[in-house]
Amino acid sequence: MIADAHFESIDFTQSPLSDTDFDNCHFKACRLGGIDLTDHLFTDCSFVDCDLSGANLFNTAIRDSTFINCKMIGLNFSECNAFNFSPVFEGCRLDLSNFHQCTLRECIFTACRLHEVEFAEADLQGADFSNSDLQGANFDQSDLRGANFVSALHFRINPMDNNIKKARFASTGLSGLLSDFGIIILDS
Repeated sequence: MIADAHFESIDFTQSPLSDTDFDNCHFKACRLGGIDLTDHLFTDCSFVDCDLSGANLFNTAIRDSTFINCKMIGLNFSECNAFNFSPVFEGCRLDLSNFHQCTLRECIFTACRLHEVEFAEADLQGADFSNSDLQGANFDQSDLRGANFVSALHFRINPMDNNIKKARFASTGLSGLLSDFGIIILDS
């Protein structure tokens, strides 16, 4: 196990991670794109300005870890270890990623780009999508109770196919809830 370590500007695609368990470690401007993180454990870790695009996350455990301004395109989070899965995303680009059937209660996705992200059958109770762009994101049979979409952009959520009880939306975002019904909304 590696604890309390700082990694900065390291290209892990050339020099693979030497251990699989990281506790309270900080990764800044590191390249982890496309590497195999199978069976790795990240607890209380932070990733800032890192590229993890295309990394293999099979049975990867992410517990109380934060990703800030990271490029994380095409990641399959549904393959992560589900026990205590608790990431936080701030200002990240998560396009084409997969959260199918993930439990993400109270998960934070602030100011993220989430184009074409798969959230089908995900438990997103109380999730915060503040200032995030959800263009083409798929919510199908998702639990969105109490989720915050007030400042989210470009989302499309069918209230008949998702549980949206007590989810919060701005009146300007109502078209994202009504588009599947063929309703025409005009600005007054």
